[in-house]
Amino acid sequence: MKFTKIFSVLGLAAAIFGSASCSKDVTDPKFHEPDNSSFTVYNSAFQDQYYKLTPGNTFEITLSGQPDYGFSAVTCYRCEVSLTEDFKESKVLVPVGTGTLSKMVLKDSDLASALTAFQGVSSPDEYQDLGEQKVYFRGQAYIDGVEGSFCTTSNYTTLNRVQSYYYVPKPGVLYVVGNYAGDWIAPMPANEASLMMYALTEKTDEIGSKVYYGTVSFQNDAPMFRFYTALGSWDENSIGCASAAAEPTSDNPQKFEDYTGGEFKHALAQTKDSFSFPNFKAGSLNIVVDMSNAKDMKMTITSVE
Repeated sequence: MKFTKIFSVLGLAAAIFGSASCSKDVTDPKFHEPDNSSFTVYNSAFQDQYYKLTPGNTFEITLSGQPDYGFSAVTCYRCEVSLTEDFKESKVLVPVGTGTLSKMVLKDSDLASALTAFQGVSSPDEYQDLGEQKVYFRGQAYIDGVEGSFCTTSNYTTLNRVQSYYYVPKPGVLYVVGNYAGDWIAPMPANEASLMMYALTEKTDEIGSKVYYGTVSFQNDAPMFRFYTALGSWDENSIGCASAAAEPTSDNPQKFEDYTGGEFKHALAQTKDSFSFPNFKAGSLNIVVDMSNAKDMKMTITSVE
């Protein structure tokens, strides 16, 4: 009887481990390149209605969900737009927000920019109002950083009566607010002209990249500064020094006493904690701010010899 019980227990254990092993083989996720046969874009309920593009407004294009990658993953979605069903000439629209929702919210101004670009014009005088246009859309999907994950929808949809307007986007601006002029210039709309003298901007061929460049001259020793994505108040839109103690509402300058020149790199965060360089003498700093990844914002400064 004892041997029977021992073998019974061993048999049960083997069955459990065998079952666990089989379960792992079945459920273990494995990536494979997607087939677009089930990745589609839905027709809009407003497909045949007159749609006038308006600055500040948005519209929606909805996809069927992520392509079949073999497992569920955070997926990035984009919208490709064209004036022809073969998408021989096309532009890519980036959705509002994280870009990881298959129900994409798109800016009217981005579509107007694409339709203006299709005309190949760069001034309002060259632009032709073509009236109502039929615009073709299809979806794109990819897993960030995963090669072979890019996929386009197997079909397209249209908006058949789109009235556009002339729009060429301008390079984005990031305001530097600090002690370069002695007293700090407040990040208020009334001070925009003064702050533009010290602002960083996107390059003209990198509009929308959220990478900003510029040179700021500090007239006094011990420069101190932070950044503002828009003008409004001291408490809104501030980007500063990332640290363990950094919070959006805090206002504690972070000192870097070892920096006296050369190159310096540091992470950024949504905080009012400024950068402070107490041992850097008066001079100019080349500043590059990369905000292309909201989870990994960073700043590089280089002293100008």
